Amino acid sequence: MKVEPVVVPGSAYQKLVELASEYRAPLVVLASLSAEQQCWAVGSVAERVAQASPVPVLVVRDAERLLTWLRGQRALNAMTGVDGGAPSRRP
Repeated sequence: MKVEPVVVPGSAYQKLVELASEYRAPLVVLASLSAEQQCWAVGSVAERVAQASPVPVLVVRDAERLLTWLRGQRALNAMTGVDGGAPSRRP
């Protein structure tokens, strides 16, 4: 798989959601924190993408833990939450 950086104008979360649909992505993966932030910021790009995305979203808080799992050096510990209410169902 080849990854190419692309710069697009507009709202970051809206563009990510649009691109996920356009490319028929099976999953969106993004970080929730910048180097300066110490917690999940209310109204963050990650939060908005998770709410608006037409596909599942994996928000990574500590990239090194994910990378060590990908290299087979540790087990993956994951937590999921499911909201079965009407707003979370696909139209």
